[in-house]
Amino acid sequence: MAFGLFRSGGYTVESTAADIGHYFRTRVEPDDLQSTFTRMLECEHIALHPKKPSHYVMTRAGQATFERVFFGFMRLVDGGQNRFSLAALWQLATANLDAIVDPITKDFIVDPDKLFGPKKETE
Repeated sequence: MAFGLFRSGGYTVESTAADIGHYFRTRVEPDDLQSTFTRMLECEHIALHPKKPSHYVMTRAGQATFERVFFGFMRLVDGGQNRFSLAALWQLATANLDAIVDPITKDFIVDPDKLFGPKKETE
């Protein structure tokens, strides 16, 4: 849910359910997600969009939490080995996909080398 909220200028519970269902190839009902949206509102991680009814946007606190969780999960997946650029993955995760992916072919419009450049070495 955070990916869609972070990338968009306003996301609904219904569009979130449709996206999750698409990406995970399973049926997801808006009612399945409503309690999570409610909890995210209570934690002030999301807020109602000021101009779009029933649309939600990520707050600064929500963005900070999402970033912390994302990087922690990626380090967990990587086992702390720094095998790939976390910055590049973050850039991909938060990118406006319409701006970097061809809607018909689903190929990257941008040069993948620019997106996944050399990772920073850690000391």
